[in-house]
Amino acid sequence: MRKLKTLWILLVVCMSALLGPGKPVHAEDDPFKEIPIEMNTPVVDTIEDEYGTDVYKFTVTKKESVRFEFKYWFEADIRVYKDSGTELFSRLAEGTESDPVTRENTIDLEPGDYLIKVFGYFDTGKYQINVNNTKVSTIQVPFKEITMYPDEEKDFVAVAYPEGAVNKKLTYKSSDTAVADCYNKKIGSGDCGTAVITVSAEDGSDVIATCKVTVIPWGIEGLKQGKETQKSIEISWDELDGTDGYNIYMYNNGKKEYVLYKTVSDNSAKLTGLKAETGYKIRISGYINTDDGKIEGAQGKAKTFYTAPKQLKAPQNVKIKMLNTVNYRTPYGTIKIKKFKVSWKKVKGAQKYKVYGKAPGKGWELLGSSKKTSKVLYGTAGYKYKVYVKAVRTKNKLTTEGKKSKEKTVNCK
Repeated sequence: MRKLKTLWILLVVCMSALLGPGKPVHAEDDPFKEIPIEMNTPVVDTIEDEYGTDVYKFTVTKKESVRFEFKYWFEADIRVYKDSGTELFSRLAEGTESDPVTRENTIDLEPGDYLIKVFGYFDTGKYQINVNNTKVSTIQVPFKEITMYPDEEKDFVAVAYPEGAVNKKLTYKSSDTAVADCYNKKIGSGDCGTAVITVSAEDGSDVIATCKVTVIPWGIEGLKQGKETQKSIEISWDELDGTDGYNIYMYNNGKKEYVLYKTVSDNSAKLTGLKAETGYKIRISGYINTDDGKIEGAQGKAKTFYTAPKQLKAPQNVKIKMLNTVNYRTPYGTIKIKKFKVSWKKVKGAQKYKVYGKAPGKGWELLGSSKKTSKVLYGTAGYKYKVYVKAVRTKNKLTTEGKKSKEKTVNCK
């Protein structure tokens, strides 16, 4: 009996194909009445006669994705036709009152009229059809704006809503792929600048969401101190490609924050108007100029730069005291060396002193240094020398020589 029923179904299907979609097999030979239905409005009806047929008509106004949702409580064949008679697809299923069967199919339809025909074979029962063209209404992105450094990646997964939308596929497009692009559910950054990632629904709903990506320079590194004085410091740092300039920030002890001190175009600067033997904390950021204005990068690690120690006064009361004579033997003979002592008055703030001397026809040179207020030196007998003294101050690993004392003559008779 089951085989006979199956053969009969195949015979009916073949007859339907021969007669064409406009005239499917029906218990009666009357034209089918086309019942108009609306999109997204489920229709529940019943085939009351064996081999009965219900016909529904709907219209597509523009090219779109449509999901056909069929539910069977009996054995039936549901087919979809273009109004011209071309069959698009069919879904044959056998459900029961207690165990209905659901079938779905999603296809892209061109504008025009379409028919849905429900055929009952050997059976009667309830069915449900729904032509679903629910469009995307909103697109949710994980963030509307993001700041990144060059050559970074951030997860970026956009989601289309509602859940029941037929086509939830999304496309991603960047306004400037050199700055940022979206791929494999990630945003990748490139050059410094700004770009807008636009996420669009593919279902023709024209729904979009955007994310503004700002790529800023990395923090400046390689800070170095150059020449310093009591009132100024020359500094430099590693050049950062792609930047248009640099902002120099100095820590303000009163405000307890870094304050913009100076903007420069090169990777070096001179800090002026400073106090002697004082440390200054510096941080530097790079920036770029864009159509949206100046985009500043991160401030690099802080580094403390120091001015030179203050310059001390000249030592006073410099005196020369001749001491004994020493005979110094050399391969060329004996040389008489005069021993003498240079003394001076203590200078406040000095850690040590330097004594400079000048022989006849020669330039000034350092003769020696002392942490005390005197220094024993030697000169060749028969010559006259000139000497002076400087106080020396060291702080923060920087050294400053004070003003020179009055010159004194040493007569080594």
